[in-house]
Amino acid sequence: MKKPYFKILLFTFCLFSKQVIFSQIYFEGNKILSPYYGFPNFGSLILPNSEMNGLNSNYKSIGPLGIRAEYMVSNNIGLGFDFIYNSYKLSFTRETTVYYGNTGQWLSEYTQVEKQMKRIRFQFRYNYHFQVDNPTIDWYGGAGIGSNTRFYKNSENGQEIISTQNSSLENSSTTNTSTNVFPVSLRIFGGINYYFNSHFCIGFEMGLGGALLSTSINYKIY
Repeated sequence: MKKPYFKILLFTFCLFSKQVIFSQIYFEGNKILSPYYGFPNFGSLILPNSEMNGLNSNYKSIGPLGIRAEYMVSNNIGLGFDFIYNSYKLSFTRETTVYYGNTGQWLSEYTQVEKQMKRIRFQFRYNYHFQVDNPTIDWYGGAGIGSNTRFYKNSENGQEIISTQNSSLENSSTTNTSTNVFPVSLRIFGGINYYFNSHFCIGFEMGLGGALLSTSINYKIY
């Protein structure tokens, strides 16, 4: 007579145990890989409007994009890194008027200008994952700190122009191949992950000091 009740009790306990396990998304030792793409690229904000509106102007940008990795040191706390890359390239034709004394004429001269910037940041991250009732949702927040390096390259008519002075791309006649005006980068962020199954999820993150908004496809490794 007791055997059916024992089976029912055991079955109920198993269901409850599975629900508890499923409702906990992360456990100590889990690893998460997150390639992502973010926006906007703020590089164009430092370019003079006159150059953006130059003859035959062309502007291209990449990123910010990168990959994040995280290791869960507890069920709620994760430590990891964030590799951030973004770049832009501007090309245009500069028109200048030159007076030729031998002819007594003012003539236009055209210079093909190309400006490039690449920025690389490598940050160490601290993530805190909040407990929520929904077993498919992960809310988190945290902060990061790391390096900050920019690489500049300017050229006119196909010839690279190099300067030993720190200069921005606003000066079209000089370039600085590597600049660390502020060599440390900081980031604060918050985000949400939605898990399709026990391994894959889509993530959205908002923060300062990197991508303002980013979306990622995450893979969790047990």
